[in-house]
Amino acid sequence: MSKNKFVKYASFAAALLFAMTAATPANAKAWTPTSGQTLTDGKYMANTAEDTASSQTYSLVYNESRNDAICQTIGEGSCSATDTISGTYVLGVCTSAADSLCIDQVTIFAQGASTPAPASVIRQIKAPVVNVASTSAATIPNGGATTLYRGSVNHAGGAATYAVTAAVNVNFKGGKLTADDYSVAVTPYNEVRGGFVGPAISAGQINDYSQPECAFLEDGICGEVENFSANTRVSVSVRLPRTAYSFLGGRMTNADLAVAKAGTGLKVTVSGNPVSVQQLELALDPANTPAGLGIRKPAAKQTKHFSSLAAINTARAILGNKASGTRTFWQFSNWDGGLVANSLSSTCASTSGIRGLFATDAIVTDGFVPARSGGSMKVNLNGVLNNPDGKADAGSVDVIFDAGFAKCALGKTSGVTVTVGASGKGAGFATSSSKSGSWLKASAKNIKYSSIVAVSVK
Repeated sequence: MSKNKFVKYASFAAALLFAMTAATPANAKAWTPTSGQTLTDGKYMANTAEDTASSQTYSLVYNESRNDAICQTIGEGSCSATDTISGTYVLGVCTSAADSLCIDQVTIFAQGASTPAPASVIRQIKAPVVNVASTSAATIPNGGATTLYRGSVNHAGGAATYAVTAAVNVNFKGGKLTADDYSVAVTPYNEVRGGFVGPAISAGQINDYSQPECAFLEDGICGEVENFSANTRVSVSVRLPRTAYSFLGGRMTNADLAVAKAGTGLKVTVSGNPVSVQQLELALDPANTPAGLGIRKPAAKQTKHFSSLAAINTARAILGNKASGTRTFWQFSNWDGGLVANSLSSTCASTSGIRGLFATDAIVTDGFVPARSGGSMKVNLNGVLNNPDGKADAGSVDVIFDAGFAKCALGKTSGVTVTVGASGKGAGFATSSSKSGSWLKASAKNIKYSSIVAVSVK
């Protein structure tokens, strides 16, 4: 892992990439792509990489003022609150109205339920956390670990248990906290007992033996990843620092977004239905790797990832335009700083502090922040034509814009629309637009992934 902060989104594939063993999601268990260690005949494995959230399930920060030593209690011993400290906070559950950097509420329910009850907290997993000395507790919150919840609807594995991980980059300098680049993921799981080893800090070193089939690990326990059941809806509220330029990227459909003031920061609530994302997997000869996959220096029994728009085109031809598997996801991340400033109009602020959200089930996009171009917001998607059962996939895009930002960037006040090129329109293709409070919403359903799909919002 990065020595002082989580690697933003790019490392997600290593721990949260799975495929389905069959074409019936309601009954199929999620599983990790074939490990390179099981390959024969000198081949290696290449598969797609999910890249929209962090997979770290515990808090870990480093003291940059003291040779990047692991900091377990801020403001105590060799970890002075006035030092420069940075790393990853995994948010715990809010315990009072004044709490910040915490999970406010989780709701997991059957779509259409009239008054869904919030999910109940089971426990926080046993994993490293970051404590704060009492002298600093008024201004710096503790860092936690993945929290387990019980929702009101069972997942495909037959239980109602879900792991919620909300991770954020944090920096402490001179006793002041800043936080940015956050990601939130909800993962269905069932506990499996066995010889598992959970993450721990020992003698100033982090010991972490993550396994991709496990949403979390504890000593003797794996939270084995399952899939969401059909018609499940998820809503998560988190309290975060105030920002003027954030844009969210998500893996969900039928999305809703709400932002409210919470102390000196914001309470961000994202709701949506999980989506099924295609997965691709290839066993290849290291001496004869298709150039279009963009894989460098493979070796026998390794596992390599590919995720560019062009690489999907190359894999499509090899796999006969058919996905190797699918996996259901619900997650969102913020994309901030230079990426947003370069892709959008940096002079257009939002009234809520969040500019909007772009969510899709495509295997890959060229950025979860649509780029402003010629009076529109544009983004490219890619996937393959058919799912593992041979039936054509029906893709989706959901867009939400803050009304103040949309007026400045697009000149729109009453609504925005999504358009897709003719080659991306599958059977039953349809678009919709609406306005909800201060948000302008638009969506496209039944997108056909037969080539790179250009999406425009205007």
